[in-house]
Amino acid sequence: MARVLNIIESISLGGAARTVFGTSKYSAQLGGHAHALVSLAPHKDDPAAYAIAAEGGIEILRPGNYSELLRLVEQYDIVLLQWWNSPEMDNFVRTQLPPCRLAAWIHVGGHHDPQGIPDQLLSLLDFAIAGSPYTYESSAFSRLPAELRAAKCAMVYDATDFARLAPVQRAAHDGFNIGYIGTVDFSKMHPNYVRMSAAAQVPGARFIVCGPGGEQETLRQQARELGRSGDFDVRGMVEDICPVLSVLDAYGYPLCEDNYAAAELNLQEVMFCGIPPVVFPYGGVRHLVVHDFTGYVVHSEREYAEALEHLYASPLDRARIGRNAADYARQIFGAEHAARKFNPVLDKLMRAEKRSRTPFAAAAAETAQLSPGAARFLESLRGSRAAFSATVAPADTASLLRADEQIMGTTALMKRVGVKSYRRFHQSDPFLCFWSGLASLGDGQPLEALTEFVEALKHNFPHWRPWWYLAQVATQLGQNDLARQSVTQVRALAPDFPPAIALQQQLS
Repeated sequence: MARVLNIIESISLGGAARTVFGTSKYSAQLGGHAHALVSLAPHKDDPAAYAIAAEGGIEILRPGNYSELLRLVEQYDIVLLQWWNSPEMDNFVRTQLPPCRLAAWIHVGGHHDPQGIPDQLLSLLDFAIAGSPYTYESSAFSRLPAELRAAKCAMVYDATDFARLAPVQRAAHDGFNIGYIGTVDFSKMHPNYVRMSAAAQVPGARFIVCGPGGEQETLRQQARELGRSGDFDVRGMVEDICPVLSVLDAYGYPLCEDNYAAAELNLQEVMFCGIPPVVFPYGGVRHLVVHDFTGYVVHSEREYAEALEHLYASPLDRARIGRNAADYARQIFGAEHAARKFNPVLDKLMRAEKRSRTPFAAAAAETAQLSPGAARFLESLRGSRAAFSATVAPADTASLLRADEQIMGTTALMKRVGVKSYRRFHQSDPFLCFWSGLASLGDGQPLEALTEFVEALKHNFPHWRPWWYLAQVATQLGQNDLARQSVTQVRALAPDFPPAIALQQQLS
């Protein structure tokens, strides 16, 4: 029997935490392994998740500081990181750990920044578990020699405990209900969800949207603009999804192209309940749905609407695909299946000795001149690193401004899950403040951008550009005194910068 210390960024109701809850429960039942769970960011924890963990027999540990956490690492037989790229997890893998058996279950697709898998991670570990076939295809796994990959890697689907769906019973209802249960944020959800859903010619269509995120009001506003507000029922976070699943006829789950999805537990759950899904082939979703067998995989907004129309018009196909989806989910997905594959990994780790290891260290030449938080963020990236480096490189003004515009136009995923998460953790980092200001400016959030540029200057950002952006957003917000002060600073530091000359004349 192994005593396993699961380490997670925060204990929530999200997919990674539910994977821990369900798999640990069946790991104990099937193999006698004992699981504990510790959060690296307990201030983010959801107390409702503690009760679910307790029901599964998982002990929640609350070390008071890092020294106490390291003592737990030393005491437990196996340390299992529930990994995705977060500043809290990055901080942990940069810590000198006592001798231990260290593994990670990777819960992101791993193909796109900011949720790529860093070069150093797999070499740090004794064993790496990909949470989906898509994750296992990522370069972090695929570039390993075949023999090494077979020895220290495995694929085990992220998994939910299907026992929580026992109350689901098909319920009579009016109309045709199409569900979406998941993150309501355009860093994951397709930004045209409302438009493509409303385009489906389905009489009595009602779109039920459940999940956390920051775009609920945006969806409602988009529905109002189309004159369809009554057809979109946007509910926010719903913990007990059984009443929702009981009245769904179809499941529309379109994600954005660069999403970080791996095994999408909500999709597994609706398939388990026999609800036919319609998805795009982006991220890990492409491995979860078999086209025209367990759902429909579409490639355009028009195809998405047509698939929903077909499911409405063809009850026989709807029933066929629903049966296939339920059978497939019972054979492939679920926490009990995951535990049967997961327990042999624990047994294998127990046969190895605990060892010391060298933690992550700064390695990239282009991050050497950055502050620590910004350097760590850049080192967590792969293809996107150069774009951020260019905003602080020695270069002419025009090149720097073009680099800034590239950050303003980067994806919602990079802005919200990448830059801003590291910015919140490294609160005094001038480069992260500046990048966060650019991200907010690109998102049309001038007040938020103003605050971030002020913070960048407060912490000594080594260039005058925050003053320039501060002058622009202050002008936009009607704060003319601040705008005049800011543009005066730009003129003092860059007297020949034509846009500042023009703005100063305008403000005068």
